[in-house]
Amino acid sequence: GVRHAMKHAKEFFAGALRVWKAAGTCALGLFIFLLLSPPAVKANFDFISLVSNNDASLFTASWEGVSDDTGTPAGRYFLLTKFGLDVNPLVGGTTSYTHNGTTGLSVTISTGPGSFCAVIVASSTTGGIFDASNILCHSFLHDVAGGNHNAINRTDGSNSQLGFNQLWNFRYFLDADAEVTMRIHPPGTQFTRDGNGFRFPTGNFSTTTIVVDHTPRSGETLTGFSNQETWYSRDSSGTVVPNGLYFAHFVITNPLLSPATRYADVFTVPVDVIRVMNLTTVGLTPTNDLATVNYTITGDAVVRIVIAKPGRQFTLDSSGDVQALNAAGTAIDTTTVSVISVLTFNRKAGTYAESWNGTDSTGVSVSTGVYSIGLSAKDGFGNQALDTSDNDGLIHGTLPVDRTAAQTATDNTAPSISQIRADSQSVSLSGGDTLASGTFASITIILNEASGSGAAATTVSLSRTAAGAIAGAVSISGSTVTFTPTAAQSSTDTYTISVVPQDGSGNIASLQTITFIIAPGVGAVTTVTAETFKRDMVPYPNPARSAPVSIDIVLGGSSNVDLDVFTVLGEKIFHQRTTGLSSGTNTLLWSLVNDYGNKVGSGVYLIRATAQTGSEKFSAVKKLMVIQ
Repeated sequence: GVRHAMKHAKEFFAGALRVWKAAGTCALGLFIFLLLSPPAVKANFDFISLVSNNDASLFTASWEGVSDDTGTPAGRYFLLTKFGLDVNPLVGGTTSYTHNGTTGLSVTISTGPGSFCAVIVASSTTGGIFDASNILCHSFLHDVAGGNHNAINRTDGSNSQLGFNQLWNFRYFLDADAEVTMRIHPPGTQFTRDGNGFRFPTGNFSTTTIVVDHTPRSGETLTGFSNQETWYSRDSSGTVVPNGLYFAHFVITNPLLSPATRYADVFTVPVDVIRVMNLTTVGLTPTNDLATVNYTITGDAVVRIVIAKPGRQFTLDSSGDVQALNAAGTAIDTTTVSVISVLTFNRKAGTYAESWNGTDSTGVSVSTGVYSIGLSAKDGFGNQALDTSDNDGLIHGTLPVDRTAAQTATDNTAPSISQIRADSQSVSLSGGDTLASGTFASITIILNEASGSGAAATTVSLSRTAAGAIAGAVSISGSTVTFTPTAAQSSTDTYTISVVPQDGSGNIASLQTITFIIAPGVGAVTTVTAETFKRDMVPYPNPARSAPVSIDIVLGGSSNVDLDVFTVLGEKIFHQRTTGLSSGTNTLLWSLVNDYGNKVGSGVYLIRATAQTGSEKFSAVKKLMVIQ
């Protein structure tokens, strides 16, 4: 019994070796399955390809009988073929051959280039099929040069299988020139096989987009030549699709062949448009004065990072932005009671390390503690990386701050006035200006608060010589104080502004008084000289801690104005041209970004405004401190 079993095993593996060697010489791919059932067929497949003509492929199959358990090799043998792959070849057409037990059989299978399977099955003398072995399958499409594996090599933009930056590539090899159609179908689409075994969508299906439609593609005329289709995770309107498991349906046809369809199959595409991964932080220490928030994002998005007080939790608001909750965790709190700082960036897909200098929104250094951070990201199509259904909860972490007492800033400097405006008109701090326009509805005072603790309890009053005190209300936002009279002022007179600057740390400056004049008939003409243009050109707030920065200029007529920003080393990083500005006071804006839209860092910058008014040209340069 052992010798009998060893004989059968030897014959089985000898036949397998011959099949393997034959397969290795194929000009086009073939794939052989050897089923581990009782051996009844010993077959060789000789593959002959006329691929240069792209019109025929010949497969010669030869076999001889192998005794079954009864020792009787005689019987009938069946050759079955079928178009389409991944189907049971026993349901295909059959051709039978009688084997006399001593002479081998041989037959040539002639097909056009395309997909088919062939199998030889053996029948005993009583007619029962007891073995099916040596399945030969050949695919019109394969994934490696010279191979025949029924697959497509699917990769994304970073070869990480995450749909990186919304990009998916499908690489494949064709046996011959053909027309390729690739459609993307939405999650839930059902597929079925037709009479040739090819898969097509069924039911009331829809199409997300058509990547290629009967597009000519080249066959594998040279070793290693491949085709590639690309899908950017967008529908037919160009909108990035929501997350989900989509289907890529490939149909390959050759109109010279019958049937013309030589391949049709479907592959899944896992679309996870934006995902934030690998969130880590590096905290502040006595030797490290710059913290970082590190993360990887798989799609282009607006990234928002909220640094909150220790122990705070986070949620998403209706716009998909991460927000800090109050101490009880019951409501969103955007005030400094909960929020230390908010960082916002426009980022491409990639890995980033965002910096934080350890100061709050007013520029004051925070004390030692373990602070909470929350992160959200969303693209322009409404897709969110941070969502309780997509990323299994909020993206959050902690950021430790460990400082010595000397590293925690103490605000002991009183604020000063950097600018005063009557509506949009600059008022000289030295006093005596005559307004270019004969009316105003508000007085705005900008404080130069170096420590960033704000204008807090600053007091402001307004009076005019003929009528005395003018009633009004004071409002404060950061380092900006606004006095709004009960009624707009336009009377010809001398006006006096009285200001006592005071910051949030309790530092109080001396009383300052500034006068300006509304004269009869004022506002008809604005006279501008090189000296007044330089005097009236003021960037504010200064220092600037958040965008935008306003730059006021006074013009003597319709002008074109160039705004340029330089580093202290003289490198120009930003340019903006504004045309057709009118006479009087105008305000330009700089969003604290360079010409590439990237946010600038902390430091001193030079702001230059150049105005061309008719034949006259005026230019002024002022320094601006930026604290991020």
